[in-house]
Amino acid sequence: MPVILTSPDEVETWMTAPADEALKLQRPLPDGSLRIVARGVKEDPAFAGLSDMNTFVSDPDREARANSVKNAVAICRMEGGEPSEYCLEQLALFEAGHISATEMRDRVVRHAHEGSKD
Repeated sequence: MPVILTSPDEVETWMTAPADEALKLQRPLPDGSLRIVARGVKEDPAFAGLSDMNTFVSDPDREARANSVKNAVAICRMEGGEPSEYCLEQLALFEAGHISATEMRDRVVRHAHEGSKD
């Protein structure tokens, strides 16, 4: 059963109390306690057009992708640069599992070549 903490006191209990006391917070809430605050697909410009994709990435894969993204950004910064907004968008797509590393690389290289023609 999930735990839904509804007050600062409950958060404190969950984080600091002995397990037997904290687990008492695992209970059904009274009717009407929860309400729907949003419906539909979340709109995020970085993922525009991807709402119909059914890409599932396991937790270890996602963690590995997140580490790869952090390393890529860190390397860019160590070399005195900052990743572009476009590059960050592609890294986010890769980390979420919507595109492969190869697709991300190809998109970033293509984007860089298109920008250098100006």
